[in-house]
Amino acid sequence: MFMKLIALALFLSLCTSCNCENSENSKNIFSKMSKEKIEETIKKDLPSGTDLNKAMTYLKHNEFDGGYYNSKENKVYAKVRQDGDWLIKKTVYIIFSFDKEKKLDSFEVNEIYTGP
Repeated sequence: MFMKLIALALFLSLCTSCNCENSENSKNIFSKMSKEKIEETIKKDLPSGTDLNKAMTYLKHNEFDGGYYNSKENKVYAKVRQDGDWLIKKTVYIIFSFDKEKKLDSFEVNEIYTGP
């Protein structure tokens, strides 16, 4: 009986968190884009040589999660949660690499699926 209650609590918490993350009211346009479209949009909006501060402002304006700058690596780590079903969740991770002058050198986009 105890295990059934734990399973039910886990199920309900997953459903609740899913409803919050996949809300239709989300302002993040990237939450509905494919990996390829995200890459295309970032490449257009943040060309090579873009200043670190402009990139950070862009991430904040577009409501990316994270936007953490690691000064030792000269990299910015960001993510965006994607719409999905209640069981499988997709998160897109973006790593921006900057040169010594804090100008954008490159970026990579990766998709990660999580679930049971």
